[in-house]
Amino acid sequence: MARTISLLALVGLLAAGAAGCTTQRVAFLHSFREPGRLDSPELKKLQFYLSEDVILRRTVDTSEHLVTRDHVYRTVDGELVESVEFPAGTPGLVVGVKGDQLLVSFEEEGSLPFQHLPKVAGESNETYRFPYRNGKLVNYRGHAYKVISGGLSSTEEAILLVEAEWGSKFEKERRTVSGRTLAEVR
Repeated sequence: MARTISLLALVGLLAAGAAGCTTQRVAFLHSFREPGRLDSPELKKLQFYLSEDVILRRTVDTSEHLVTRDHVYRTVDGELVESVEFPAGTPGLVVGVKGDQLLVSFEEEGSLPFQHLPKVAGESNETYRFPYRNGKLVNYRGHAYKVISGGLSSTEEAILLVEAEWGSKFEKERRTVSGRTLAEVR
């Protein structure tokens, strides 16, 4: 999976370079946070996006009378169920940083964790992933939700993306090197 993401990023970079300056969404990599690069205040100024759909679901207690416009309630097997759906491409903001974990808010009163997991399925990995497997529980907005889609090691695993502008920096900093000769060293 990590090799696929790296290959896709490289293909995207080459295509963008051939087409000139373009903006596209790319995986947010852990190496962007190395010392001297992005710290917590700077991370909170970046716009993040989901790569894949994330769907959370919980059974609603009938004593709860809170109905919100952005959550979907359905009856499943005779139980009232709330689904919270985060479509691919949903924009989010970092609201907290805990070590290698970023808490990303996609709506005002809630956040989801995205974790840098150095190894996934035995392969090196630089991305920030939604670290819960499908079927596991995650706390969101004060309730326990089951992860239905977008979880770790699923075919549609959600990672964090950022917008990157390719080509313009290269064009602005381009120079021609004349080379070196032995006469210069003697």
